[in-house]
Amino acid sequence: MMKNVTLDIVLAEKIRDHITRNRLTEGDRIPSDRELAVQYGVQRLTVRSALKRLENEGIIYPPPRSGFYVAEKKLVRDLIRFESLTEMMNNQGLRMVTRLIRLDAAECSKKLSRHLEVPLGTKLAVIRRMRIVEGKPFALETSYLRADAVPGIERYDLENQSLYKVLKESYGIDLCGASQEISMVFARDEESRLLEAGPGEALLMLKSETVDRDGRRVEYSESLTRGDRCIFTNILTRREPSS
Repeated sequence: MMKNVTLDIVLAEKIRDHITRNRLTEGDRIPSDRELAVQYGVQRLTVRSALKRLENEGIIYPPPRSGFYVAEKKLVRDLIRFESLTEMMNNQGLRMVTRLIRLDAAECSKKLSRHLEVPLGTKLAVIRRMRIVEGKPFALETSYLRADAVPGIERYDLENQSLYKVLKESYGIDLCGASQEISMVFARDEESRLLEAGPGEALLMLKSETVDRDGRRVEYSESLTRGDRCIFTNILTRREPSS
């Protein structure tokens, strides 16, 4: 049985279409709840419910003054395609700046040993980078790789070069896929400062185990993303039961 679609859901979709058709951008004001009630012939209570839905989705926001305004457009992280964040932002026509926070070595912990399938104490290269998209902090990424697989990695300009491109062209490591896990975490002090998020603000954590064409785990990464700036997309298909 299909779930009933309520009037506020239908109205929210119409308001979303209004924003798109009129090419409203961040900071543009949308009609008041009174104007929307008259325009669509519904009660103001229904309008307020629809506006609340769009606010919860991050489409609009209510500033201290009256009314609702179009919120900043969220960036899309497509979980279907395997591509670097650099490629993802380029494909969306967005300008991304990378700031290197850390590039050094560390011994493999029990957790990292499990993710990278290497013995405890194995020397790892640790690369931590801030991703700034359209002038605003977007993600804080930490990558772990076996140090013996990437000797001299510190010589490369990882603020202006794609890590995946460096791995392929300089080390012959051709990454081809990853298993990923998404969860919600709360920002700690350093993360709040770097991402310009409030203390304890909810962030999206994307953990990835990346493999090469031989199926070997090459990189383990953790990416902390501001949830108010990002949408993760995926496509689900139903698997037919075996006969």
